[in-house]
Amino acid sequence: MDQVRQRGSPFGQSAVNPYVVRSDNAAVEIWSGKRIQHGDEARSDWQRALKAELRRTFSLLDIPADPLLAGHYNSTSPIVTDTENTLFTNVGETMPRTFTALRFERGTGTPPPPPIPIDLISGHLHYYRYQVGGSWTTWKPDQTIARWTHVPRRLSVGADTARPVWFALRQANADGLVSVSSDDALEPATNYGVRSTVHTTKSRSHKAISNREFVID
Repeated sequence: MDQVRQRGSPFGQSAVNPYVVRSDNAAVEIWSGKRIQHGDEARSDWQRALKAELRRTFSLLDIPADPLLAGHYNSTSPIVTDTENTLFTNVGETMPRTFTALRFERGTGTPPPPPIPIDLISGHLHYYRYQVGGSWTTWKPDQTIARWTHVPRRLSVGADTARPVWFALRQANADGLVSVSSDDALEPATNYGVRSTVHTTKSRSHKAISNREFVID
């Protein structure tokens, strides 16, 4: 990363140092001693300070037209987490609304070490990376499991919930609009990815950050 900006916790090395942020004009990296919490759940002073720092850092990114934001999350914790929530929902208020596409993945193995020592408040290290126009770094496409094109949504969205989207896919499958490559059910522990293009109505925001939760939930 060229022209790197690096900032640690404002609480100083002698007190608690629960996070560090490193960034340049195209990428942001965060190491945290506890998973970043959502909204009002972020009651800790250091989490509020971290979000303030992220808001400033994201505002300094060079964002082109029709930009994609790639998010990568990894942790030493074995607990299964919602990767989209971890990367976008929990810190969504700090991000620019100009991105039109999102890509996110859960890393495997050990996260890269932080540039300065981190207090592991939760007992585990949590690593976040955001890159403008970034590519996949952990997963590669393999066998196509299912495919569909232009599935209509019949129920109004209302509150930001994924129910109308899942209902649309279920109905499309019943109507034969979903092509499934095999009749064999996936094993419960099978990893898979989803690539989707969402066409929004004129009355709905076209920003990916705004639409992420009810589509990807």
